Parts: sequence; C-alpha cells; structure tokens
Amino acid sequence: MPPSPRKTPPSSRRRSAPSAPVIEPGKLLVVPHPAWLEAGPAAAATRSRRSASPSDPLKARALLLEAFAGQALSTRTRRTRSAGALSATPAPEILAGLGALVMDSSTVDAAALQGSGRATVFPNYYIPLVAPAQASSRSASRPDFWHLPAIRIQAARAKQLDGRGILVGILDTGIDAAHPEFQGRKVHFAEFDRQGTLLNRPPRDAGNHGTHVAGLIGGNQAGVAPACSLAMAAVLTIPTPYGLSGTLVQISKGLNWLLTHPFRGPQGDPGVDLVNASLGSSGYSGYLYAALANARFVPGTGMVAAIGNSWRDGINHHGSPGNYDIVCGIGAATSSGRIASFSDWGTVPQHSGLAKPDLAAPGQDVWSAVPGGKLEPMSGTSMASPVAAGAAALLLQQDPALGASVPALFSRLQQLVRPFTRASDRARGGAGHLDLTRI
Repeated sequence: MPPSPRKTPPSSRRRSAPSAPVIEPGKLLVVPHPAWLEAGPAAAATRSRRSASPSDPLKARALLLEAFAGQALSTRTRRTRSAGALSATPAPEILAGLGALVMDSSTVDAAALQGSGRATVFPNYYIPLVAPAQASSRSASRPDFWHLPAIRIQAARAKQLDGRGILVGILDTGIDAAHPEFQGRKVHFAEFDRQGTLLNRPPRDAGNHGTHVAGLIGGNQAGVAPACSLAMAAVLTIPTPYGLSGTLVQISKGLNWLLTHPFRGPQGDPGVDLVNASLGSSGYSGYLYAALANARFVPGTGMVAAIGNSWRDGINHHGSPGNYDIVCGIGAATSSGRIASFSDWGTVPQHSGLAKPDLAAPGQDVWSAVPGGKLEPMSGTSMASPVAAGAAALLLQQDPALGASVPALFSRLQQLVRPFTRASDRARGGAGHLDLTRI
C-alpha cells in the first residue's frame, strides 16, 4: 500500500478550487464528432473543394469545419444571416489543428447542438496551471542540476543527442526569452487572452512557471534538450484565487497555434513536434480529449502532461489532460529516486481502469530558469513533465520516424526507464523512473 503523503506545507497552500467549474461567458468550444463531420452534410458540401488539395489534411479539415459551422448556428442566427445582417453575428473561428470551432455563445443553441449528437459543446471553463507543490528546501544560491544525471543524460550526450532540429511547443504562463538559459535559441512566442484573441505582445512571463518549464526542456544548463527550438503559447495568464489560469478557449487557441503555425516557413511542415502541458484540472474532465485525439491523428502531434500535485486527494483523482489515455502523463520523483509524496497516481475509470502516471521523472527541488536571469528550484509534476518532454525530443532527434506515430513515440519513451526499488513507488510511478541509459 502506498505510504500516506504528508500534509501540504503551509507555504504551498492556496485556496481550494471551486466545487463547480468557473466559466468565462461569451465563447464556446465546439468539437464536431468526427464520424458526423466526415460523412455528414459538411462532407458532401465540401467534397469537390477538398479533392483539390488531397495532400493537405489540415486544409481539408478546415473546409469541413467551415461547412459545419454554418450548420451549427442556431435557427435564430441563421435567420438573421439570411436577412443580410452578417455583421451582427460574430463569425466562428476554425481550429483546424484540433478539429474544433470557437463560436460565440449568442449564435449557438448549445443544448440543441449537443443533443443532436453532431458535436460536443464546452463552456469556456477556467483551467489552472499545475501549481508548484511546495516551497523548495534547497538554498537558491547553489544551483544544482541534479535532474540531469538522475536521468542518465550522459548516455544521450555520448550519442550527440541534444534536441537539435526539434521544435517543442509549451502551453504555460509565458517565457523570459532574454534569460541566459535561452541565449542563442530560437524562441517563438504568442499570447492569447481569455476570449482567445491573439495579443500583439513581445515575449513575457505572467508569472515564473513557464520560464522554469521551458528551461527544463531546452535551457542551456538545465535543459534535457538544450539545442531544441521552443514555441511558447502564453495561455495561463489570468490571476485567480487558485493561481494563474487560462480559459478553455484561450488554451485551445494557443494549442491550435502550436499545431498549425508555419514555424519553419511556408514550405516546411506546420506546427511543433511535441507539446508540453503543465496544466490541468483536478480530477477527470473531457474538455480537451476529442480535440487532442484529432491532433494526435492530424497533424500527428503528441502531448506530455503533468499528472497533478493533489497529495492524498490525488489518489484516483489525478488531473486532465495528464490522465487521458492518449496523453503521456508524468509523475514526479525525488533526488533520492523515490516518488514524491505530492505526485498523483491511480486508475482512470473513463479509460477502463488505466493506471497513471505513465512514468516518472525528477520533479522535486528541480533547478531551472526564472524571469530576471535567475535560477531557482521548484517542485511539482509541472517540473517532471518538461524533463520527460525533453527526453521525447531526444528520441525524435534520434529517430525522426517516431514523429509519424505518437503511440510509437510514447511507447519508446516508456521503455527508457529503470524500475523503482520499493513496491510503494512502483505502484505510483507508472513504467518506472526515466532513464536514458539505453537510448
């Protein structure tokens, strides 16, 4: 039986999350059911246009979504448009990377659309970052990148694996791109507001979480993949009593940007190679499942996510999207090779009792960048997830064919582990502790 986690230290306490989801009014995320989208009226209406670009599945999906959007409008909105008042009805936004639409709530009869079986409709929920689990016990004056030897990084470096040529996307609070950890690095940046509007802002971090996470993926000293490129979608920028948060629409717009933006130019493949998400609800929520399933198929991008830091409450109450069966959920380990007491674990009834996390990586007192050119330790599965994402970037560099199959990539990542010694840790640590010895 797993040991009882200790109580959350006072320095890490914050107000408990509300019992009911907090919703930002105005926007809805609409995810058409794939079978209906690809075989229904939208498919018939766009067949000739889609056949003109058979080699561009994202463009084909965008055409389907465009046709579906017109059919998803409420009867009242369609009448208004038929009367010629197009400017009076906000236009739907197409998220081709997610197979989804952002629609103004005033234009959709959400209950009728959901009830028709054609789509799932989500309100614009607030979703928090996975907040650091506790104050660090280590002195901030003595940087110690112990997490790198803990995952046997020397084995990867001996094979010249440093993430070069791989672009890792991050959903977080932002980034201090001028930090020395990112010197000489290409850092793409976009910030979105709570309604999903792209803001014209230079790179910044609304807190310090995003910079720390990015440093663990690709920092010059702290990074597992120090030569990779980074794309930061700043989507957790709203102060709440529960920490920095983002709305579902805000996060979805940022994720779609990561999946579809032409980072490599007009002739290159769009989107990033991999996404890290150190965010999520406490408990299971399907708000991103269908969209991530679409992204996993086209454009073929996987997500690594933190499993959560709920202490005793986290047993069988781990967070989404880390507890999805299509996401690689990461637990946290200590410098002594044990599972951290705050790290969530258990089974997922929504996925036939699937055990989570998938594996564990260093996540307690892990040093990385914070804004202002500083280095500080933080603790949480938010730190473990980017360590694992950096390892996935090394695998993509080593074997580019893994980029064509998210399941194959995650299967290979889960093979790069060493078993935990204690039975209690084995029960809570998934496949084992990340270990690059056999990379």
